[in-house]
Amino acid sequence: MRKLQVLRGFNNNIGIIYDAMRSVTNRAWIAGGYAAYCVSQNLEPPKPGDVDIFPQSERDFMRLCECFYDMCYTQSSSERAISFAITGIDEDIQVIRPGENHWTPRKLVSDFDFTVCRAVMLSPTCVLVDSWFESDTLNNRLRIMNINNPMGAMMRIAKYSQKGYEIAPSEYVKVLEGFLNATPEQRQKLLNDFRHEDWDAWERVRNDEPFIDDDWDDDDYPGYYYY
Repeated sequence: MRKLQVLRGFNNNIGIIYDAMRSVTNRAWIAGGYAAYCVSQNLEPPKPGDVDIFPQSERDFMRLCECFYDMCYTQSSSERAISFAITGIDEDIQVIRPGENHWTPRKLVSDFDFTVCRAVMLSPTCVLVDSWFESDTLNNRLRIMNINNPMGAMMRIAKYSQKGYEIAPSEYVKVLEGFLNATPEQRQKLLNDFRHEDWDAWERVRNDEPFIDDDWDDDDYPGYYYY
């Protein structure tokens, strides 16, 4: 894993979100697509439309939701996250339910599927990334490192392909292996979830425009930042 300097994206709006997050907990992190966007070496990377926040515990999750609820004008909830739209801020905020994950920055990096998504914001100036992040981002290459949900991985491959990323056939084999290695019950659930996906909405978006969407000790960096 490596630490990279933030190149873009930490504007006043994201500063408001970051300050609000830090006002209630030091054990939550902006991670995934938006953190990757902030340190991408590409000249004009697509800007995600939302900011994902990953709290370490259920207590942190509840604190963040209470905080953003007071700031938002609308919210929505799913099995995976609670989303908030905040007045004056273009990006939606998604607070991801931690479940049994007990995330830390290192665990978060390792939990993402694609190397180009493996990014965790440690401070307004620093992001922790996978060792393959820079190479794969510059070459628009999808490399799968972890599969939590094979069907979800297939959908995300389609999403990132529309952003111009390429994927080798061997990476599809990893998705197939993930499906075959699941228990019969897990496979059936994956198929049921896949069949109930809103494919009409997916096709509407697909036909309209592309989706815009070192050794490290976590205890050494609890989340504080300084100006």
